[in-house]
Amino acid sequence: MLDLLEQYVACEMTFEQFLELLSPLKVRYYSISSSPSMQPEQLSITVSVVKGPAWNGKAEYRGIASNYLADTAVGDSIVMFIRSQQSDFQLPTNPATPIIMVGPGVGIAPFRGFLQARLMLKNVGEQLDEAILYFGCRNETDDIYAEELEYYEQEGIVKVYKAYSWKDGQPKEYVQHVMGQTERAQELIKILDQDGHFYICGDGGKMAPDVERTLLMAYQAVHDVNESAAKQWLAGLKDQGRFAMDVWAGVTNSC
Repeated sequence: MLDLLEQYVACEMTFEQFLELLSPLKVRYYSISSSPSMQPEQLSITVSVVKGPAWNGKAEYRGIASNYLADTAVGDSIVMFIRSQQSDFQLPTNPATPIIMVGPGVGIAPFRGFLQARLMLKNVGEQLDEAILYFGCRNETDDIYAEELEYYEQEGIVKVYKAYSWKDGQPKEYVQHVMGQTERAQELIKILDQDGHFYICGDGGKMAPDVERTLLMAYQAVHDVNESAAKQWLAGLKDQGRFAMDVWAGVTNSC
């Protein structure tokens, strides 16, 4: 609206009227991307800083919350609150339960906390079952936790499958594409057939529905059943609390 007023100076509006027409800022929710078992006095969040060409073609658009956080300095205070998590979106109480995590982009946030917690459980002698993480980002530049994930793989905490959507010289690949590969599909369904838990975090507009469809197709292929049977199976996972999502609509919010 400000762009229009600046472009068409004949439009007159008082500052008070301008403020009245603005939409209230929405609260931003970010998942904690660390585990209190590893960092009891400190927490982290993983935020995608939103910057890009403005729609008017004349300036840069900057996301309000993400740039505010990016511009803070050590020692600054921010206004925040903590909201209780979804009851099902947490590690199984039994560490010997296999898990599958799908978290492209900043959707990796809660799973980074999961992996830290699993490492601490291993360090105190708990027996861990298999864990798989499907992570996607544009390219290696955005893969900010690459070394950390490599370490967790070496420690047997998780197996990581990655998808890069903007990698030079290669076709776009997303997490659902990797999941749909024959070998990966069989692995997925085997884990879920063994009472595994499935988690999705990230974009709820396209990614999450695509992941669900891929999961349904994998179940159909592995068990040679129709779509109706696969949907009934997925509904059962949700009813049992073994399928949990932490997703948002749109591309400018962060998990």
